[in-house]
Amino acid sequence: MIHDTLLTDVAKIVAHTKRAEDEGNQHLPFAGMHVILMGDFHQFPPVAKPHSALYSLRPTSDPDALQGRSIYRQFNTVVWLQRQIRVKDITWTSILSRLRVGKCNEDDIRIIQSLTLNHPNCPKTDFENLPWLDAILITTRHTVRKAWNAACLKRHCRKTGNRRYIVSSEDYIKGTGAPLNDSARLLVAALTEKETKNLSDQIELSIGMKAMVLANISTEGEVANGTRGTIRDIIP
Repeated sequence: MIHDTLLTDVAKIVAHTKRAEDEGNQHLPFAGMHVILMGDFHQFPPVAKPHSALYSLRPTSDPDALQGRSIYRQFNTVVWLQRQIRVKDITWTSILSRLRVGKCNEDDIRIIQSLTLNHPNCPKTDFENLPWLDAILITTRHTVRKAWNAACLKRHCRKTGNRRYIVSSEDYIKGTGAPLNDSARLLVAALTEKETKNLSDQIELSIGMKAMVLANISTEGEVANGTRGTIRDIIP
C-alpha cells in the first residue's frame, strides 16, 4: 500500500533522525537501518495513487518517485508466507487461494453464490442457534445493516438481561466544541446522507455487545478502524 514518494519520505525522515543522533550511515537508504516491508501484491494498489506502486514500471519524471523505486529495488531478501492462519476450512482455503489470483472454477463460484441467504442452495439458516448465531452478515445496504444490528442487540439484551442504553447524538462545531447555532443546524439539515456519512441520530449500547471501531482512535493502543471487541462496561 506504500507508494514510491512515501517510501522516499520515510527514508529521508529516518536518515534525518539518525543524523541528529549522530548514528547510521548517511550513504545508505534509511541510514543503514534494517527495514522490513510487508504486503500482498494481489491487494489493491496505493489508495489515490494506483500508478505509484513501488513495483510500477510506469514512466515518471518525479525525482522522489524515482528515488522511492530505486530504494525498493535494493530489497533483495524475500520471505514468502504461505501458511494460512485465519481460515481453517480446507475447502474455503482452496477457494480463497484461487480467488486471490483470479482462477476460480465453476464449483468455486457455485459455493460462493450459495452463501447468499436468498439463494436456493443456501444451507438452512437458524439465527437462534450456532453456528448461525454468531454469523456475520455482509450487506451493501445501510438500512439492512442497521436493522440487523438492532435486532441482534435486542436479542442480546433479552437473553442476558443487560440494560439497553439509548444515547442521543449531539452536534458540535469542529475545532471549538461549541454547540451548533440555528444557522448551522439549518445547514446540517440540508446535507445529504453521503455528506453526513450516514451518521445516526442515536447510538444503542449494552454491556456484552460486540462492537467495531470505525475510526483511528489510538493506533498505538491498537484501537483503529476495523478493530472489533466487546463492551465490558459503560460509565455514564
